[in-house]
Amino acid sequence: MKVFAFVVTYNRLELLKKTIGSLRRQTYRIDCLVVVNNASTDGTDAWLAQQHDLHVITQENLGGAGGFHAGVKYCFEQGADWIWMMDDDVFPQEDCLEILLKYKDKSGCLQPARYHRDLVPVEWGYAGKYPNFHLLEKVELEKECCPVQTGCFEGMCIHRSVVEKIGYPDPRFFIAGDDTVYGFAAHFHTPVLLIRGARLVRASLSGEKKISPMYLYYTSRNFYLGEEYYKRFFHKKGYSTRIMLKHWLNILLTTIHFYRSLKIEPAVRHMAVSAVWRGCCDGRRGRYGKTFNL
Repeated sequence: MKVFAFVVTYNRLELLKKTIGSLRRQTYRIDCLVVVNNASTDGTDAWLAQQHDLHVITQENLGGAGGFHAGVKYCFEQGADWIWMMDDDVFPQEDCLEILLKYKDKSGCLQPARYHRDLVPVEWGYAGKYPNFHLLEKVELEKECCPVQTGCFEGMCIHRSVVEKIGYPDPRFFIAGDDTVYGFAAHFHTPVLLIRGARLVRASLSGEKKISPMYLYYTSRNFYLGEEYYKRFFHKKGYSTRIMLKHWLNILLTTIHFYRSLKIEPAVRHMAVSAVWRGCCDGRRGRYGKTFNL
């Protein structure tokens, strides 16, 4: 059984070093360790050139979605049976992979339990976009393993048989929503299991929100790309009115929170409204990929 792991990185060299260190210390041996470098400019390429146990894929900055597309594609084409993927700011505990693979006979898509740096659990489940999405209750998260409706590229471990059915991650997302859709697609073919004993820690603290005009833009735009999958999954004409209203209410509240933040320059706050509008327009026009240029 061949197990490949890969990390997608962009301009976070010090965090990347820590993530790679965590992977090198895994108690279950990884057969091939891959880094997808999205054209980093912070010295990442020079450091990677000195790491002789890594296979490096260097490409233009295609966002997280383009990076995960490239990583899954490479690992699949090289014959990996299991593909373990993650961002450059998450750190799996040393026995994380070993514990995940104990459940390989129960699922073709395994997820570690994620924690913030202050050890607060990361919420699982997403409300609203697809039927039956819900936030998992504490009692569910405390089970040895529990099924979830979707996945996250922060530690998703997927079997090649599932990739054969659902394809590679969609690079058109650039960022935001790509892993939600990919995990949801997987759950039609295998139970997506959250494994409590397999732990992964984020670099961020609980309560930290990485909101920017770019994030607001892609979240607004990718809502329409998500609708394309919604039609495919459920054979419907499009989102219901309830789903549309719930999504845009959430975008509105997030934008207001960003706009009123005293820690952000006024000029940047004003960009938030423009970003949401441009994202909506580009999504309706079907403009995907790297399109943020405010």
